[in-house]
Amino acid sequence: MNNFIMSSEEMLQRGKSSRYDIVRNMEMTWRSRLSCILEERKISRREFARQIGKSDTYIIKLLSTEHEPSISIIVSMADALNVSLGYLLYGVEDSPELEMFARQFVKLSATQKRAVEAIMDSMLETPHEN
Repeated sequence: MNNFIMSSEEMLQRGKSSRYDIVRNMEMTWRSRLSCILEERKISRREFARQIGKSDTYIIKLLSTEHEPSISIIVSMADALNVSLGYLLYGVEDSPELEMFARQFVKLSATQKRAVEAIMDSMLETPHEN
């Protein structure tokens, strides 16, 4: 298993990383993390663009500007690199439930996405009972 799909604890146990490396990775932006993954795996921007169905110009803009990709593009990037969404975006592994939710969310229509977002917003505004 490579470093990009191991949890922080697995990386420490296998001696692949120090706590400093894990914290540093969490402090990186997703753009920096994506760039490092591509470089470490020797994947050209052109090849990566092809893998996710975009142009190499799109990847260049994505890595060099504040252009924010859609969740479906983020899912495509994570899939192409065989990393979790949490790792790609934040440098940490997320729960299987969150990963499943994000992958299902991208399949919804725009109307369905707005409905889910409205429900989530209302749930976050309302104090919940334990």
